[in-house]
Amino acid sequence: GNKTCVLSGMAEEEARNVSENVKWNVKKQFKEGKFYMVTKRFMGYGRDSDGNLIIVEEEAKIVRKIFEMYTEGRTMPEIMHWLESHHIKTILGKDKWYKNAVMQILKNEKYTGNAILQKTLRPSFKSKKYIKNDRILPKYLVENSHPAIVSQELFDKAQEIRLARINKYLADENKTLKEKFSAR
Repeated sequence: GNKTCVLSGMAEEEARNVSENVKWNVKKQFKEGKFYMVTKRFMGYGRDSDGNLIIVEEEAKIVRKIFEMYTEGRTMPEIMHWLESHHIKTILGKDKWYKNAVMQILKNEKYTGNAILQKTLRPSFKSKKYIKNDRILPKYLVENSHPAIVSQELFDKAQEIRLARINKYLADENKTLKEKFSAR
């Protein structure tokens, strides 16, 4: 079976080369600011007949409202209640909003008209799973790659609040734990 070994080795090398080529091609497109954004599950955006990204104003209004409420200090339950009481459906057409659906909107930098590319990557050409790209490969920021729905300022403010809330939550959890243990 030596021959098959060599052949499968060659096939693997070939697959790796194809994979590297694809990666390079994708990077080249990133650098040139050309990339395809998935908009099917992306509230606020659609495509025109030429496939260009366009703002769907009825949806964009909702996105802006979510950012505004959040940066004005409203809680997640309050925002969810507002959306449901105004009969606003999720991007998947559901009546019920979940915290995660709202969070996905608040965390998405694409609403600023910029796109961070290569946020996820496949560790190797064989792996099916994508992992988070934490300083492994360069991330490309394509500025003004598409029309913006919220300002960079509003987006940044929402991120500050989001991180502050996470830190407060962690600090509170920590305090509760300490109290539990010191009470013994």
